[in-house]
Amino acid sequence: MKPKRNNDIKAVERVVKKLTALKASADTKALEKKTRRNEILKKQMAEYKTEEEISEAYGWELISLDERDALMELLQGVESPDHAVMTVDEIYALEIQDLLSQAKKRLRDLEWDALPKAEKERILKIQEDRVEEKKRREKVFNPWDF
Repeated sequence: MKPKRNNDIKAVERVVKKLTALKASADTKALEKKTRRNEILKKQMAEYKTEEEISEAYGWELISLDERDALMELLQGVESPDHAVMTVDEIYALEIQDLLSQAKKRLRDLEWDALPKAEKERILKIQEDRVEEKKRREKVFNPWDF
């Protein structure tokens, strides 16, 4: 049974490693696209000075609906380009992050399950001692506790 757990751990470690690399790549791509989009919006802000000009550009299909909304928000000072609608790449990076978090949790669970009973008991005792010490300190130093 122990070799199976080791294989499970190795497999999940590989998944974590691959997802970490994929996440880094997705973050880089999302940042590049967002930077490009911000540059385009800033150039367009120089071109379109009023709500009327922005609406007209949208009417003539010179800008998209998302660009129109972002430009209107910039014009009104509501948001900066950094707070514009999330791109597909940003959502993709968030989804990868979610999968990575799940894989890391699975890895921690497998590693915990693989520990000998005595080691688990030792770790739990250390955690309990830390919680008790924290409670003791809070009780001693709590100015609201009369």
